[in-house]
Amino acid sequence: MDNSLQIANTNREMQEWADKISACRSSSLSVRVWCRENNVPISSFYYWQKKIFNRVSGRESSFVEITVSEKSNYGAIARLTVNGTAVELLSGISATEIAEIIAGLKQC
Repeated sequence: MDNSLQIANTNREMQEWADKISACRSSSLSVRVWCRENNVPISSFYYWQKKIFNRVSGRESSFVEITVSEKSNYGAIARLTVNGTAVELLSGISATEIAEIIAGLKQC
């Protein structure tokens, strides 16, 4: 499956679950009763609630595609693109610096 299609499907599914969770939380029912009345497995409800919380809070683990390119005139060893913004990584960069770059790019 095309990566952009996977992302769109995941985002759509997360939005659907966010709507369900919001509906449950705004009802006067307990989670257990709301899930039973709406034919939602309680385990799925809590799974998605945690997944959405982790994404919103920035705790979600994710992978970012890194394309290794030919060395540029600047000695770059890789080109990192996140959300359409590209950064060339220079040799000798630390894992901590890469993590900080990725965190910054995710905010773009």
